[in-house]
Amino acid sequence: MRADRPVKLGVFTHNLRQEGAPKTLCDLIVGLKTAGVIDPIIYAPATGPLALAYGEAGIDVRLVSEP
Repeated sequence: MRADRPVKLGVFTHNLRQEGAPKTLCDLIVGLKTAGVIDPIIYAPATGPLALAYGEAGIDVRLVSEP
């Protein structure tokens, strides 16, 4: 079943460096956003190079403090 509109999704990542899991997550989230499946917001403890990739895809990145 496919939604009539993108699903709003909060995504948490431990960093925005261009490496391993954060890079794979970015590829997945950008792909799903481009396909119109999700409308994500990215939450991370600090900025990094992937913030630019998310921004270029029209995805909001918000910085949050670690507890």
